[in-house]
Formats: sequence, C-alpha cells, structure tokens
Amino acid sequence: MRIVPPIANAAEDGSYRDLSGITPGSKVPAEIFNAINGEIPGFITASGLTPSGSDLAQLTKAARSQRVNWMGTVGGTANAWTLSPSPAFTDWAQLVGVPLRLITNAANTGAVTLAVNGLSAKNVVDSQGNALVLGQIKAGIVLELIYDGTSIRLMTDAFSQATAFRLDTPTMSIPPGVFTRLSNFGNAVISPTLGSSVSASTGIFTVAANDAGWWTLSAGGSTNGLTDWEEIYISVNGSIIAFQMAEFNHTKERRDLSVATITRLNAGDEVSVSYYQNNPWAETRAASIEKWVFFAGMRGGV
Repeated sequence: MRIVPPIANAAEDGSYRDLSGITPGSKVPAEIFNAINGEIPGFITASGLTPSGSDLAQLTKAARSQRVNWMGTVGGTANAWTLSPSPAFTDWAQLVGVPLRLITNAANTGAVTLAVNGLSAKNVVDSQGNALVLGQIKAGIVLELIYDGTSIRLMTDAFSQATAFRLDTPTMSIPPGVFTRLSNFGNAVISPTLGSSVSASTGIFTVAANDAGWWTLSAGGSTNGLTDWEEIYISVNGSIIAFQMAEFNHTKERRDLSVATITRLNAGDEVSVSYYQNNPWAETRAASIEKWVFFAGMRGGV
C-alpha cells in the first residue's frame, strides 16, 4: 500500500484538499479505496478474524493479537530450522526486531541455525548471545525469537524442564573386598519428563539427548556396621567423578555413607554407583546394606 496522490485539484503541497467556496476539492482515485479494502481486511483475516462491518474494533484486536507473528511448528531438522512466513521476507534487514513465535520440532544436539523464506541461515543464540548447547531446546516447546541484525536471539532462554529419578531398596548384599556396582534395586521412581533409560535391575542410568545437561547425582546406604572400611563411588562411563569413604574402626554400630556431586552429562553417558566394604569381622560373609540404599539424580536445566 502506497501514499496515493489526488487525481486532480491537489493542494500546493500535493496533499488532498476539501471543496472551499469556488475552489474545487481534490479528486480521489479508486486506488485508495481498493487498497484500504484489500490491506486492512487482509490483515484482519491473517490475524484469525473474519472482517465484519458491525465490529469497528477489529483492527485493534488484530494488532493486539500479534497473530501474524505466529509461525507454528518450525520446519527443517533439530539443529537447522526453517520458516516460511507469508508474505515472504526478501531480506534479513526486514526481520530486524520482528518477533517470531514458533513451536520446536525436536531436541537440539548442538548449535542451531534458522533460515527464513530461503534466506541464508543465521545462528540462533540465547538471550546473552551464546551459541546453544546440546539439550538446551526440547521438542514441542514455544519460543519467541528476534533477529538483532547479527544473530537470532531467544527472548526467554529455553532451559530444560526439571527431571529426576530415584532407585532405592531396603537391603542389598555387598561382598567384602570387591568393588560392586549397586544393582537389583527394588523400587524405581522416575519423573514423567525423563526420556533416559534407568534400569533398576542393572543400576545404570543412560542419558538420552533430551536429558543432557547439568545433573545433581547422589547415592548412599546404611550398613549393618560389621565393617571397618567403606567406600562409595559415582562413575560416568567407567570413570569415577565423586566418592566418599569412611573408616569405622571395627565398630558394630550402624553407619551411614553417602556421596553427591554436580556434573554435566551428555547424550549416551552411562552413570552408575559402586560400593566397597572391608569386613574383618566375617570375611567370608557379605555385609549387607540395611535400612536403605539409593541412587538418585535430578537435572534442573542445561
């Protein structure tokens, strides 16, 4: 829609003028009415409303809704998004400051780009301008993005939903003098947001791409006291990342031992807990972890 000049009888500055005495008014071309009848109802329709002569607030409602900035589910892949808004953008300069609202199609596995209407892809970054990392975007979440002239920024950083699991059992036998992976848990409590594999029988937590991020991991137990030395380890892919040990000096009292740590876990990582105990009171008999034993994890974000 353009500024349309009068067909005839324009004012000195080229604008329209009214009839005044013997001075004729400006002649209005049909283009003005055709443009109004096309563009304004078109905007109202694109905003999800039906043009109506009885509702003179529709233009306000359409502008307030910002429906034309709703893109729906993004196209492309998990790390290379595409959008095809209509009417199409023909240059990235037209997108500066324009909010784009969309639904993600998959969890990202690394840095993300976005191409709009076939224009060259731009990097999608967080609100601070940092590249996105594995697991920061989840499938099916709503995001708002704005192009700042260089990169496309998330208006609200899309941290992962909190998720957690807990394996526990009332008792478990631990042979003396052997590093033993805790397994055969009797109970598993798993958050519905967890997409990873947690096995109560093997005691192994295998991280899925959707659950990559910063995790708090903890484990512990309460022994029957027939030990003089105990150790507990949390391992990722076979490498120890946290441990705790205690010397009980041949006491027969019940003892508690636990360990906790915060670490970043990536897709495919396997997390497990191992226990070691030395039992001089009855070397041929396995001590038991009684009262409780657990292995738990919680992710609060990426």
